[in-house]
Amino acid sequence: MERLSCFWRGVLNEVEKLWELQQLLTQLTDREKQMSVKPESFAAIDREYEGVNAEMTRLNDSLETMAKERRRVEGELSDQQEILKKYQGQLMQVKNQQQYAAAWKEIDATRKHVKDLEESALKTMTDIEGVQKQLDDKRSGHDELKGRYDAAHDEWQHSLGDLRAEAEQLKKKAGEV
Repeated sequence: MERLSCFWRGVLNEVEKLWELQQLLTQLTDREKQMSVKPESFAAIDREYEGVNAEMTRLNDSLETMAKERRRVEGELSDQQEILKKYQGQLMQVKNQQQYAAAWKEIDATRKHVKDLEESALKTMTDIEGVQKQLDDKRSGHDELKGRYDAAHDEWQHSLGDLRAEAEQLKKKAGEV
């Protein structure tokens, strides 16, 4: 009888240890899950920060594209103005009515093209100003947002340190059990 009682105490002791181990492993799993997931307080500001950064990148890319287009249009405008001067100079050298009419036709076509290029350049400049204003507005609020992001990130990282310490303690206890 004594041996049987001793056996059941041993079994009970093992069951208690298994129960304690199960609880420790459950707590450890919970801590590891908490470490792998951003808290909602940080996730919200992280999404906002990433959104603003993406928008600023998009605006910068748009500005670069518009600046390239503006340079292209200005170069073409300069070329067309030189051609117009050449045609106007040739107008004085015509010898008959047919040559005169042909020269005026070329001058008119070139003037129209110059006018279209000037309008395109002005539109591009207006677009650039609008995008630049949007970018400046984003930049003005970016420092405040960056400060909030950094504070939330630091708080999260600090909490991760606490969670890591807890996880290490739980691992140690589980190893002992």
